[in-house]
Amino acid sequence: MKLEEMIVLVEGCESVPELRMRLHQIAQHYGFENFAFLDIGDLGRLAPFYLTTVRADWERDYQAEGFVNHDPMLSRVCKSKLPFTWRDVCGAPPKGVRNSGVKSCFCWKSD
Repeated sequence: MKLEEMIVLVEGCESVPELRMRLHQIAQHYGFENFAFLDIGDLGRLAPFYLTTVRADWERDYQAEGFVNHDPMLSRVCKSKLPFTWRDVCGAPPKGVRNSGVKSCFCWKSD
């Protein structure tokens, strides 16, 4: 899939669920099981807008436990316009640390 094709797919989305589906297709095209898209452009929001394909139970726990306040991905998003993986930010999780079950994902931010 060429960059121009991906841009057309994303720009043609008419709803958030459709955008999520298209971004997931693009992520899968590149061999990723999941993705997360974070928009931190509105710093006045209590939490950033995001789209993700992680498991619903993991996302519920993430929100309920306030993990957003400690998520190293958010600081990385502030510093990078390029896609990156969890491993790029944190390396492999140490033994005994809670694992989300997410095997591979990538994240990027909007401008």
